[in-house]
Formats: sequence, C-alpha cells, structure tokens
Amino acid sequence: MPARYKAKAVKKSSFQNMLLFPIMFMPLTMLYVASLSISDLDKGLLDGAVAGMQVLMVLALYRFKTSKK
Repeated sequence: MPARYKAKAVKKSSFQNMLLFPIMFMPLTMLYVASLSISDLDKGLLDGAVAGMQVLMVLALYRFKTSKK
C-alpha cells in the first residue's frame, strides 16, 4: 500500500516569523508598563491586555503549526 503523504522539508514562513518577533518582546513591554507613573488599576489593565495579546499570538502560532494542509 503506497504512502499517502510524502515528507516535506519544513520552511519557516513569514507568518511564523511575524508571530515570534512580538512574543519575544512582550516581557519588555510588561516591564515598561510597570515603570509608568499611572494608577495601579491602569497598570493592571495594561498588563492584562499585553498578556492577553501574548496568549492569542501563541495560540495562533500553535494553530498554524498544527493545522493540516
């Protein structure tokens, strides 16, 4: 019985690179937000937004890597 799929070389796509770049700098963004002179509530909201964006980017990257083509 012949194999249905042949092994292909994996190339890094521009989409994957586009997602990895912001993920690497999210901790720096959180440190910057922590040093801002604003109220604690605003800092918490900004940190939550940054963390939420990071989670969404990681999920998008995971979905992109695991999707069947």
